[in-house]
Amino acid sequence: MNFLTYLKLGRNLSPTTIRGYLSAIRHLHVINGMPDPLLNRPRLSLVRAAATKGGAISPARTPISFETLHAIHAKAILAPSYEATLFTACCFVAFFGFLRVSEFAAADRPSSKAGLLAEHVSFSSQWVQLLLLDTKADREKKGVRVVIAKRATNPCAVRWLAAYCRARPTTAEAFPLFVTEDGSPMRQSWFRVRLKRMVESLGLPGVFNTHSLRIGAATEAAAAGFSGHEIQKLGRWASRAFLTYIRPSAKAQANLNLRFSLPLTRPDKKTPAKK
Repeated sequence: MNFLTYLKLGRNLSPTTIRGYLSAIRHLHVINGMPDPLLNRPRLSLVRAAATKGGAISPARTPISFETLHAIHAKAILAPSYEATLFTACCFVAFFGFLRVSEFAAADRPSSKAGLLAEHVSFSSQWVQLLLLDTKADREKKGVRVVIAKRATNPCAVRWLAAYCRARPTTAEAFPLFVTEDGSPMRQSWFRVRLKRMVESLGLPGVFNTHSLRIGAATEAAAAGFSGHEIQKLGRWASRAFLTYIRPSAKAQANLNLRFSLPLTRPDKKTPAKK
């Protein structure tokens, strides 16, 4: 609370900047196995609300749904190319693996973060296993394993990833799994631009970015009846932050409201029996 007061009154920082500081503090606690310092503290919540009131807030990101994945699959089938195979494989792996873009794509600026590595992908007859080395869920810095099952029907992440691996240039650098046609690492910006083009070509309303795949996975899992614990495990969330990722559809909200609503008509009163 003293730190929040200092940021607001001592340094006169904007609400957006203060929220950034709080996110960094929370992240450091979580990755070191400590409790979330912002949860279950009523007095802190009041100070936090006062200090972070206002400021620019990013618009809510729109989830990518199963229906959108089917549309991406159809486009890739109709117009096959290396770029389409690469992009589609990335979309499906990110969706069914609940991945952040930094977990499978190389950083935009030259750095040691190459995204998912080719040597850390292993196929079996029923699934593909990924080893993520650069992820928030990796508290012990040993890597986190993600298993994506093969689906009986399309869209299937395992089939598209296998198709991409067959098309992947043999001259590509050894370490990054996803590379462009000239063999260079696929950057986050490359995937971001093509995802934007795709949603625009499909005429989808809303605000989309690379995180829309992870949000869409959580939303679809909730709609399918997965428990909060199961969604948290699939997405490797260390806290209940996954709840903010779930975007209930209008149909789901209507069904929930229907359960809540009282009957519109009362049962007819029984007519007294004649003597």
